[in-house]
Amino acid sequence: MNKLFIGSVKIMIRVYTDGSCLNNPGAGGWAAIILDKKSKMILKGGENNTTNNRMELMSVISGLESIADDEDVTIYSDSKYVINSVTLGWKRKANLDLWELLDQQLISKNVEWQWVKGHSGDKYNEEADQIAQSEADKIQNNINQPSYSQESLFKKVKMTHLDDNGEASMVNVASKEKTIRKAEAKCTVVVGAEVLKLIIDNQIKKGDVFSTANIAGIMAAKKASNLIPLCHTILLDKVGISFEIDQIHHQVHVTSVVESSERTGVEIEALVAASVAGITIYDMCKSVDKKIHIDNLHLVKKTGGKSGDFDIEKTG
Repeated sequence: MNKLFIGSVKIMIRVYTDGSCLNNPGAGGWAAIILDKKSKMILKGGENNTTNNRMELMSVISGLESIADDEDVTIYSDSKYVINSVTLGWKRKANLDLWELLDQQLISKNVEWQWVKGHSGDKYNEEADQIAQSEADKIQNNINQPSYSQESLFKKVKMTHLDDNGEASMVNVASKEKTIRKAEAKCTVVVGAEVLKLIIDNQIKKGDVFSTANIAGIMAAKKASNLIPLCHTILLDKVGISFEIDQIHHQVHVTSVVESSERTGVEIEALVAASVAGITIYDMCKSVDKKIHIDNLHLVKKTGGKSGDFDIEKTG
């Protein structure tokens, strides 16, 4: 489970930040990777008509906003603009709105600064750079979900869960060989700004939202055959649930990964795990805002089995 956890014992938290801008000014993206000894959290976002310096600032601000007050934090950045403006007093001539937000964060945390040379092989700096560039590309290309032609959606196929009389029937998989199966599914929980801040600050009254949703997702994967009538009961080798916070759109992206060595696939288990984890986030937070909603539940990819591999990003 990817989640920032801050306990009662102080741990130095590392935050790797980076910003990117196409054409500068133009479409931009930013990323912040927050690490402690036990966990990792990725924050990311982007906007149009921006600059590289603004994206660098946004990455630092967003990273610090996700951390509780009085924590010890080290910021790793390849931006001399940000680091030298803070540590050497470089004159601030632009982006004063963002500098004000950053100053507010610096008052409440114990922050150290570490400059990292860009593209020098630093693992997390490289990861933050790639995520920031990807977010900028999304803004520029206005990427949406892939579209499908009406013909491909409605072409006639034989439904495997119907018998010759058109009645519902569980598929007999006894003759199939056991192979390694893996599936990944995602959904998005749109929680709003107020709820997201409470989640990040671990201030939801019911308790730790992500820990509870993680357990719920794992349990749901194991019980998928009890929920979906014609789903087979199979042994699962691994169930993983992760959470990614999107502070720009006030969302939590839930990802489930399920693995098994069985005669049938685990797509349903992955979808059930992601959806129940999302529903659990709603349940934990509904007392604050009942407008929370769950969007875009879908299979991301699957491997193994007679039907072959599937990856939604590689479909037409």
